[in-house]
Amino acid sequence: MRLAPEDRKSSAVSMVMIGVNMATILGVPLGTAIGNAYGWRATLLVISVAVGIATAVLALLIPPTPVSAEPKRSDFKAELAAALRVPVLLCYASIAFSLLAFFIMVAYIVPFLTVGGGLSTEVVPLALLGIGVTGFFGNIIGGRLGDWNPVATMLGTLTINTILFVVLAQVASYGWVAVGVMLVIWGVGFAFPAPAQTRIMREVADAPNFAASLNNTAFQVGIACGAAIGGAALAADVPYTSLPLLSALSLACALGTTLALSVYDRRRRVALA
Repeated sequence: MRLAPEDRKSSAVSMVMIGVNMATILGVPLGTAIGNAYGWRATLLVISVAVGIATAVLALLIPPTPVSAEPKRSDFKAELAAALRVPVLLCYASIAFSLLAFFIMVAYIVPFLTVGGGLSTEVVPLALLGIGVTGFFGNIIGGRLGDWNPVATMLGTLTINTILFVVLAQVASYGWVAVGVMLVIWGVGFAFPAPAQTRIMREVADAPNFAASLNNTAFQVGIACGAAIGGAALAADVPYTSLPLLSALSLACALGTTLALSVYDRRRRVALA
């Protein structure tokens, strides 16, 4: 973010997040194809070579951060205090709840589409590809919207997707209709991470390192809890077609924490006026 112009910071974060989208779209099928043709060791070898190339490109092309843009060095106590600020904690909660909602579905997306939606397993990779592509474009749009207003973008994406997950539960047994709704959900949903992370980094600009690392922690908590909660629901005989309702509930929680963030920001602006 320190390398990006002030009005393009959220777009810069979204470009980094696009790497996740591209890895999902290209990496999974490519790695699978290499492994099927040459064995799993060949896949790991290709990954190692790719990482080596990426490291060299970063070393050669990323410019040094201007001294004036470097934050003041801070001790861990200051870093921890920054990460525990109320707006930062609310953003972490929103991120975790949002990822939880998506990974309730992602972890069980194959049986959701085949058992619940009646699609054949052969079309599932095509559906996943479409989801990855819409997420890619959603990321770009989210970055642009985040440059305009991060919190408003977060509220908008969460509200729309809470409604869409309820809709998905109603059409889950109609396979291709469900896929169409999921394409929209993923496009809207991937507009959320860049503004959320940008909001965090603006809040902790004076001590960003520890808070930035906890971004990924919030993501991983959401991913792990999503898979666990989805599995527990299925073990309790909840049908696959009802999983989107759990996702909608989780997104409603994310919407609640983001609304709290909006209220906090408004009150702080009034106090500073």
